Amino acid sequence: MIGKNVESYCLTFTAGLAFELNRVWLALPSVYLSLTPLLMLIRVVRMTFAPDQVPAFLALFHGSENRIRQQPGCRHLELWQDANQPNVYCTYSHWDSAQALDAYRKSPLFGEVWPPTKRLFAAPPLAFSVAPVL
Repeated sequence: MIGKNVESYCLTFTAGLAFELNRVWLALPSVYLSLTPLLMLIRVVRMTFAPDQVPAFLALFHGSENRIRQQPGCRHLELWQDANQPNVYCTYSHWDSAQALDAYRKSPLFGEVWPPTKRLFAAPPLAFSVAPVL
Protein backbone atom coordinates (compact mmCIF):
# COMPACT_ATOMS: atom_id res chain seq x y z
CA MET A 1 0.00 0.00 0.00
CA ILE A 2 1.42 3.32 -1.02
CA GLY A 3 0.04 6.63 0.14
CA LYS A 4 1.23 10.18 0.73
CA ASN A 5 2.82 11.56 3.86
CA VAL A 6 2.86 15.30 4.45
CA GLU A 7 5.84 15.43 6.78
CA SER A 8 9.43 14.29 6.75
CA TYR A 9 11.09 12.56 9.71
CA CYS A 10 14.49 11.12 10.39
CA LEU A 11 15.17 7.87 12.21
CA THR A 12 18.55 6.51 13.20
CA PHE A 13 18.69 2.76 13.70
CA THR A 14 21.09 1.10 16.12
CA ALA A 15 22.95 -0.49 13.23
CA GLY A 16 24.15 3.01 12.41
CA LEU A 17 22.13 3.50 9.24
CA ALA A 18 20.10 6.65 8.91
CA PHE A 19 16.88 6.82 6.94
CA GLU A 20 14.46 9.58 6.11
CA LEU A 21 10.71 9.20 6.23
CA ASN A 22 10.08 11.19 3.11
CA ARG A 23 6.50 11.34 1.82
CA VAL A 24 6.23 7.79 0.45
CA TRP A 25 4.69 5.21 2.77
CA LEU A 26 5.86 1.62 2.86
CA ALA A 27 3.44 -0.88 4.35
CA LEU A 28 4.88 -2.90 7.21
CA PRO A 29 2.65 -4.99 9.47
CA SER A 30 0.06 -2.33 10.37
CA VAL A 31 2.71 0.38 10.26
CA TYR A 32 3.33 2.62 7.31
CA LEU A 33 6.86 3.93 6.97
CA SER A 34 8.88 5.43 4.19
CA LEU A 35 12.55 4.60 4.19
CA THR A 36 14.65 6.65 1.83
CA PRO A 37 18.38 6.54 2.54
CA LEU A 38 19.85 9.90 3.38
CA LEU A 39 22.65 10.89 1.08
CA MET A 40 25.46 9.97 3.41
CA LEU A 41 28.97 8.67 3.07
CA ILE A 42 30.41 6.03 5.40
CA ARG A 43 34.18 6.05 5.70
CA VAL A 44 36.25 3.17 7.08
CA VAL A 45 40.00 3.45 7.59
CA ARG A 46 41.84 0.28 8.69
CA MET A 47 45.21 0.96 10.30
CA THR A 48 47.89 -1.46 11.43
CA PHE A 49 50.23 -0.08 14.07
CA ALA A 50 53.51 -1.29 15.44
CA PRO A 51 52.41 -2.88 18.75
CA ASP A 52 54.59 -0.52 20.79
CA GLN A 53 52.96 2.48 19.01
CA VAL A 54 49.36 1.61 19.96
CA PRO A 55 49.38 3.72 23.17
CA ALA A 56 50.64 6.73 21.19
CA PHE A 57 47.89 6.25 18.60
CA LEU A 58 45.19 5.91 21.25
CA ALA A 59 46.36 9.10 22.95
CA LEU A 60 46.33 10.91 19.60
CA PHE A 61 42.87 9.60 18.70
CA HIS A 62 41.29 10.33 22.08
CA GLY A 63 42.84 13.80 22.08
CA SER A 64 41.23 14.67 18.74
CA GLU A 65 38.05 12.59 18.43
CA ASN A 66 35.68 15.24 19.79
CA ARG A 67 37.11 17.90 17.48
CA ILE A 68 36.71 15.52 14.52
CA ARG A 69 33.07 14.91 15.50
CA GLN A 70 32.54 18.69 15.49
CA GLN A 71 33.75 19.08 11.91
CA PRO A 72 31.06 20.30 9.51
CA GLY A 73 29.36 17.29 7.95
CA CYS A 74 30.61 14.68 10.44
CA ARG A 75 27.61 12.83 11.85
CA HIS A 76 29.33 9.97 13.65
CA LEU A 77 32.78 8.67 14.56
CA GLU A 78 33.80 5.39 16.21
CA LEU A 79 37.09 3.62 16.81
CA TRP A 80 37.10 -0.15 16.46
CA GLN A 81 39.81 -2.64 17.45
CA ASP A 82 40.29 -5.87 15.51
CA ALA A 83 39.11 -8.84 17.56
CA ASN A 84 42.13 -10.98 16.59
CA GLN A 85 44.90 -8.45 16.02
CA PRO A 86 45.08 -5.97 18.91
CA ASN A 87 47.36 -3.61 16.99
CA VAL A 88 44.82 -3.16 14.16
CA TYR A 89 42.21 -0.41 14.48
CA CYS A 90 39.54 1.02 12.23
CA THR A 91 37.88 4.38 12.28
CA TYR A 92 34.24 4.27 11.21
CA SER A 93 32.63 7.60 10.40
CA HIS A 94 29.51 9.01 8.76
CA TRP A 95 29.71 12.16 6.65
CA ASP A 96 27.00 14.24 5.03
CA SER A 97 28.75 13.87 1.68
CA ALA A 98 32.05 13.22 -0.05
CA GLN A 99 32.51 17.00 -0.14
CA ALA A 100 32.21 17.19 3.66
CA LEU A 101 34.82 14.44 4.06
CA ASP A 102 37.11 16.18 1.56
CA ALA A 103 36.73 19.47 3.42
CA TYR A 104 37.79 17.74 6.64
CA ARG A 105 40.76 16.15 4.85
CA LYS A 106 41.87 19.66 3.79
CA SER A 107 41.34 21.13 7.26
CA PRO A 108 44.05 22.18 9.73
CA LEU A 109 42.74 19.52 12.13
CA PHE A 110 43.38 16.73 9.62
CA GLY A 111 46.89 18.15 9.10
CA GLU A 112 47.39 17.99 12.86
CA VAL A 113 46.08 14.42 13.26
CA TRP A 114 46.94 12.40 10.14
CA PRO A 115 50.73 12.96 9.73
CA PRO A 116 51.53 11.89 13.33
CA THR A 117 49.16 8.92 12.94
CA LYS A 118 50.89 7.79 9.73
CA ARG A 119 54.26 7.78 11.47
CA LEU A 120 52.95 5.05 13.81
CA PHE A 121 51.90 2.61 11.06
CA ALA A 122 53.46 -0.83 10.67
CA ALA A 123 51.71 -1.25 7.28
CA PRO A 124 49.93 1.00 4.78
CA PRO A 125 46.36 1.88 5.80
CA LEU A 126 43.30 0.72 3.87
CA ALA A 127 40.65 3.41 3.46
CA PHE A 128 37.36 3.19 1.61
CA SER A 129 34.02 4.96 1.40
CA VAL A 130 30.63 3.31 1.00
CA ALA A 131 26.98 4.29 0.96
CA PRO A 132 24.04 2.39 2.48
CA VAL A 133 21.98 0.18 0.16
CA LEU A 134 18.40 -0.77 0.92
